Amino acid sequence: MEFEIDRTVYLIKEIKSKTIKDFVNSVEVMREVSCSSSRPINIIINCEGGQVDEAFFLYDYLKSLNHSNIRTVVTGKCWSAANLVFCGGNERYCYKHSCFMLHNITLTLEPARPAALKALSNYVEDQQLEFLKIVAQHTSVRTFHDNLMHRIQEDEQYFFDGDFAYKLGYAKLLA
Repeated sequence: MEFEIDRTVYLIKEIKSKTIKDFVNSVEVMREVSCSSSRPINIIINCEGGQVDEAFFLYDYLKSLNHSNIRTVVTGKCWSAANLVFCGGNERYCYKHSCFMLHNITLTLEPARPAALKALSNYVEDQQLEFLKIVAQHTSVRTFHDNLMHRIQEDEQYFFDGDFAYKLGYAKLLA
C-alpha cells in the first residue's frame, strides 16, 4: 500500500490541545485542496496517547467527515488515547509488529472538594466505558468488550500486537 505524501497526516506527538489544532488544520487543508478526490486521507499513527478528551474530539471530528475516505495506519505504537484516533478511520490498518495499548483513564488532580472529586470520578468512569465501547465496536469479536474490561481492571495496561489486532478484526494487516 502506498501513502501519497499530499494526502498524509502524521500523529506522532502527544495528543493535546495544540496537537489537535495542527491535526485538524492539516486534514482540512487536504480536504479543501482535493475536495473532488476519492483518494483516502492517510493518518499515520505512531503515538503514545495523551489527553482523552482531546482524543474523543479527534474521533468525533474524523467520524463527522462522512464524505471523506479516512484511512488510519499504525506504523509503530498506538497507545492509550491514540486508539480513539485509530478508530476514527473508515479503514484501519497496522503492521504485524505494531503495538497497541489500552489502560484505565488516569488524571492528575488538583486539591478539590469531595463533591467535585465525586463528580470527576463519575465523569472518568463514564469516559472509560465510552472509550472501551468505541474500541469494542471496531472489533469483530463480540466478547472483546467484557474481556477487555476485566483485563484492564486486573492488569491496568493491556498490550497487543498487530497480529492480535487483525484477529480481533480491529485492523487489516499490512505486509
